[in-house]
Amino acid sequence: MKRSSHLSTINDVEALNNECAKPDSNNEVKVIANKPATVDSPVKKRPKLLIAEETGEVSISTDLLTTANVFNVVVEEIQHMENELRLLSREIRTGKQFEVVLQGIWFTMEVETNDYLRVIAPIKCSDKELIVNDEKGVIILSSNELVSCTTISQAVYCRRKAILNQRFRKNCQNNESMMLGSIVHSLFQAAVRRKPRFLTKSWLLGVWRRELLQSYLSQIVALKISSNILEEKLAPYIDSILKWVKTHMPPPIGNSSPLPDGTVIADVVDIEESLWDPIIGIKGKVDVSIQVKKSGHKEVFKEPLELKTGKSQVNIEHCGQVMLYCYSFAAKEVDLADVGGGTLLYLLDGKTSRVQPKPHDLRGLLHLRNELAAALSNISEHCFPAPLTYSVSCKRCDQAVACSIMQKLEDKHNVKNTNSSGDLAAVLLAHLSDNDFLYFKQWIRWIFLEWNVGRSLKCDVKDIWELPVKRREEEGNCIGNLRAVNIETNFQKSTVKFTSKDAARLPVFFNKRDMVVLSSNNCVAFALGIIVATNDEFIEVAVEVDKRHFDLSSTFVLDRYEVNSVYPINLGNLTLLMQNNNRAEKLRKIIIGGHEPKFGKFKKEDLLRVKPIIRQLNAEQARFVIKSLLAEDYVVAEGFPGSGKTCTIVVLIECLLILGRSVLLTSFTHSAVDNLLFKILERVHPDKLLRLGNNYNEKLKRLTLDGKLEALDFAVDKFTHAKEILEKTPIVACTCLEASSNVLFTFRHFSITIIDEASQSLETALFPPIFSADAFVLVGDSNQLTPLVKSTQARSEGMAVSLLERLRTMTQSTVTLRQQYRMNQTILNISSKLFYDNQMICANDSVAKATMDVSLENFSTTKRFLEMCVSGSLDDAVVFVDTQSVLHPEYQFHCNSLSGVFYNPGEIEVVKEICDALTLVGVLNIDIGVISMYRYHTERLRELLPQSIEVSTVDQFQGRDKSVIILTFAWTVVSDGHDSGLLMDFRRINVALTRAKHKLILVGCRNSLMKVGCNEVMEHVSRISIFSFADGEEQVIKVVRKHEIVVT
Repeated sequence: MKRSSHLSTINDVEALNNECAKPDSNNEVKVIANKPATVDSPVKKRPKLLIAEETGEVSISTDLLTTANVFNVVVEEIQHMENELRLLSREIRTGKQFEVVLQGIWFTMEVETNDYLRVIAPIKCSDKELIVNDEKGVIILSSNELVSCTTISQAVYCRRKAILNQRFRKNCQNNESMMLGSIVHSLFQAAVRRKPRFLTKSWLLGVWRRELLQSYLSQIVALKISSNILEEKLAPYIDSILKWVKTHMPPPIGNSSPLPDGTVIADVVDIEESLWDPIIGIKGKVDVSIQVKKSGHKEVFKEPLELKTGKSQVNIEHCGQVMLYCYSFAAKEVDLADVGGGTLLYLLDGKTSRVQPKPHDLRGLLHLRNELAAALSNISEHCFPAPLTYSVSCKRCDQAVACSIMQKLEDKHNVKNTNSSGDLAAVLLAHLSDNDFLYFKQWIRWIFLEWNVGRSLKCDVKDIWELPVKRREEEGNCIGNLRAVNIETNFQKSTVKFTSKDAARLPVFFNKRDMVVLSSNNCVAFALGIIVATNDEFIEVAVEVDKRHFDLSSTFVLDRYEVNSVYPINLGNLTLLMQNNNRAEKLRKIIIGGHEPKFGKFKKEDLLRVKPIIRQLNAEQARFVIKSLLAEDYVVAEGFPGSGKTCTIVVLIECLLILGRSVLLTSFTHSAVDNLLFKILERVHPDKLLRLGNNYNEKLKRLTLDGKLEALDFAVDKFTHAKEILEKTPIVACTCLEASSNVLFTFRHFSITIIDEASQSLETALFPPIFSADAFVLVGDSNQLTPLVKSTQARSEGMAVSLLERLRTMTQSTVTLRQQYRMNQTILNISSKLFYDNQMICANDSVAKATMDVSLENFSTTKRFLEMCVSGSLDDAVVFVDTQSVLHPEYQFHCNSLSGVFYNPGEIEVVKEICDALTLVGVLNIDIGVISMYRYHTERLRELLPQSIEVSTVDQFQGRDKSVIILTFAWTVVSDGHDSGLLMDFRRINVALTRAKHKLILVGCRNSLMKVGCNEVMEHVSRISIFSFADGEEQVIKVVRKHEIVVT
């Protein structure tokens, strides 16, 4: 049975639209008050999280879920009747069998076996029959799929676009109306939140200039307007805000004049209230949550106040959004007739409309919500509703290309059909070839495969309301029993410091910049936050909610929140490649068509200007720089480890600056971008560099827009300087992901894009940065880390093959850098033989014979393996410390797959012992690096080792090096069956083995590693045993030529 896709899902849509727009005697929508509460009692709130004082356990505890009038069932069998749908179902909690009969609007809902339904307030004809129709009851399908209220209201006109917007994330688009709306929202919220003693135009302008302007500078510059003109555009909104607030808000800032239906605002409860309602399966953010009183009554109740900045024309979208907020606020009321009202405020002219949800309107919206939930829970290319059969609005739709391509790829909506949407699709896709469609089809399939695997591995938000805190803590996704001890507020943002209520040490589950969901014993999921700092004593979280949420006596819970935005971003990038413009056409020819790149010729004067700089390079590096300067399409630089890729990029950038060209510098990770910038700063003035994004090394803040503006004199016109910085800075640096979302790319185009560590980036992730320039350069090593693809099927079909690896087959465009300046000969020999077919060579004797500088005069130990670890001999430059974990359990791997906790406590102690010994012989801590395959193992090492010793995962160390590297494998074969996928990735092993300059120390269990494909590595390193095979006395075993074993 098809899911309903026609507009009749909301009963009498036209009637609803007309009714919303039709004024009553007060020129407003008629309102019926919801059931009141007394003034002395707390305002009625939506479902809350209950945290038991004695246990800290968390679960949903509401009248709605415990009432006998709500049934949570799973569908086991479906019977299609003429005018009704009969679902043979089983109640989840009790196992009791029910026949759920869907009639009226619910009859058109598509339901499948094994679907989870929440049946609210049905007609109970017998102990086993529940009827839901147009008069009684509500059905919620897949309530754990929280559908945005905005998405639901937008889907009234086109369900397909609503889903396309969720699946294909559009690249950053700057829009004046949206920016004005955002600013006006903030000004209104500031006025009603702060309640200044004298609310004036100058006060609001002061808020704008002092606190908001700087965060909007990029958007203002992109729109090519001045700050003065923007203030002129804000003027009517500010006047409207002043008039409305002074009229309707309570003292001291207003006169408490009633709204058109007599309702009086008593107070502001919250600003931008986060709404996650697992009972009816919706989410959203309420602009302003208010307490209101009815004329002639003492009661108060909570309502949503929704702000709109467009034309004051009440429509279905706006009313539908408010109705859903109203229903969520009154979620304890299973009778839809008892749902209270809300307010729409149009800030351009101050028009106020009261919205009173009616039962049939709410049923229509919830039916529509169910359609969307079914589509959103289906992560595949087959999730899209049918297209509209008319094309008037389709021509202007910003999802037209994605919609049309999906039509072509879907058998059921084939463009050969003779409908107007099919005709429009054929016109919109006329510029694409069959190979283009095949490419799109392949990639959309891969991305959905990866999305499904990623979703199965991530923690599920439903756990927040379905599992107790203790269980979520065991899985490493939650920290409970917290109290807020310090709250710092700056306008709309707060930083909250949490500690354990019982002074216990906190588990180290979260890292800096992890996203978390905040809940309390007052409310489930009241905010999203970002970890600012964390250790075993406290956690600091940045949130955008009012400090009133953080009662010092409350109990708080933090849950890990893993967003899936990377998948819709990649799908949106895929659509970018299919656009009908010159740049997209050129890139399709290169990426899909495999066209050979073109190169220009040097002007004599240009060559003379860059020649002195290029002379600093070796022949391979110089060839790469010259090719890049001449490139009209692209260049690929395949650089072996230590071959000077970063230094060569710096020289290339110097040459580009001399020639007056602009550069976009990107990489897959923030750390890679920062590493490049530190190198560039050694030779380029900071004024020529601009760092985009928020996650950067603090030492580079001076390169950000905020950092540059902070350095200016207070009296300087910051807008003018911001415009100069954003438009004229020749080198802009950011991650590939930032290039898809930063507003700068709506108005800047570059001469060339340079992508470092390009072999790490998924092909589709590179489209935004390479779209932003005339030519691009890919720098990387296809024998090191590849794009992270978790889907076995997608990986086997080629999704993990990077664009660098594909394009390097074009010999004309590829330069290989073989000479390396990092590793001595002993360290080099391992990777050169295993991964580079013996092509990697030391640049000179000085590099080949370099060893660590140590002083052994005062060093004494009885442990032979430590002697080898501190030896400065070139022959001992690579050492393997064998823990023999099979014989010695203290060196075995500890793992908890549920929580992602993987570590080896024995190896951690060995690493510490080695680090202490190295320090004793004169090796500086800053020259020591420790690499681990596992994140938690890394965290435990950081707790034990000095802060000056860098400890990171393999991924974080790519592109880095140290004089001494200690690689701790951690994994052993005796590990509860946990696989060793990370160790079977030869590229990851290659990265780890090529970070050391002078000394490489490997710590692990040789027998275990031999069983997971590391036997070749083991054959190329010396082996030092901590324990003897027999009596526990330490012995030294060396592997010599012809694999003869000598025991000493």
